Amino acid sequence: MTGYGQAIAEFERFTIKTDIRSVNGKALDINLRIPRELYTKEFILRNEISKNVVRGSVNMNINIEYKDVALSARKINKELAISYLKELSNIANTMALPNENLMQNVLLLPEVMKTINEEMNDDDFASVMQSVSQALDHFINFRKQEGASLEKVLRQSVHNISAIIKEIETLEGRRMTAIRERLTKDLTDLKERIKVDENRFEQELIYYIERLDITEEKVRLRNHCSYFEEVMEEENCGKKLNFVSQEMGREINTMGSKANDAKIQQLVVLMKDELEKIKEQCLNVL
Repeated sequence: MTGYGQAIAEFERFTIKTDIRSVNGKALDINLRIPRELYTKEFILRNEISKNVVRGSVNMNINIEYKDVALSARKINKELAISYLKELSNIANTMALPNENLMQNVLLLPEVMKTINEEMNDDDFASVMQSVSQALDHFINFRKQEGASLEKVLRQSVHNISAIIKEIETLEGRRMTAIRERLTKDLTDLKERIKVDENRFEQELIYYIERLDITEEKVRLRNHCSYFEEVMEEENCGKKLNFVSQEMGREINTMGSKANDAKIQQLVVLMKDELEKIKEQCLNVL
C-alpha cells in the first residue's frame, strides 16, 4: 500500500504542486495539507482520493505559488489586532507583567493575519483538481509497478514452500523406518528386564506412528499454497491473503511439532522463513 505521486502544473496565474504519499494501514486514513483558500473544498479533495485509494495512510500536500505576489500576500485584521492588543495590555498591567513583545504575540492569534485570496473560484479550483488528478495518476502507476514486483516475490516464496514439501516427502520413508527401528531397539532392551505383550506393543507402535504422520498437513499446506496464488488474481485481496498465510503457518507449525527428525525440522525452518517473507509483503497488498 506504499505509494508516491507528484504533479507540478503551470497556469497563467499560479503554479500548483501536488504530492501524494501513502504507507500501510488497515483502513483508509486521509491527511491533507492545503492552503487556506482550499479549506472549503476539503470534502471534494478527500472524496477524490477515496475514489482511487482503498486502504492505507494517505498524505496529500498541495502548494500554490501565485505569480502575482499581491495575490499571495497577507494582511492584518487591524480591528481585531487592536482589540487583542488592548486586552493583553490590560491583563499585563493588572498582573505587573512585561508587555514589550505583545504585538508579536498578537500576530500569532487566530484570524489576525489573513490571506488576501481567502476563497478560490471555480475556474481556479478546476486547475487544482487537474493537478490532483495528475498526481493521483502517477501515484496509481507507482503502486502498479510496486505491485508487479511484489507479485513476483510472493509467488517465488509460495513456490519455495511447495518445493520444500517435495523435499520432505523424499525424507518421510526413511524417517518412519528410523522411528520404527528406534522403538524396536528400545523394546528389545526392555525385554531383558520385563515381559512385553507383543500384540499390545504393535498396536501402540501403530498409534504412535499415526500421531507422527504429516500427510494431512502436507496436503492442506499444498492446497493453501495453490489457493494463495488463486487469491492473488483477485482485486483488493490483501486481507484475504493474510488470512490464507495464517492457515499456512498453522500447517507448517504442526509439521514441525510432528517431525521428530532433524533434517525435516531444518526444512520446516526454511518454510517458516519463506512464510515470514510472505506475511511481511502481504502488508503492502491492498
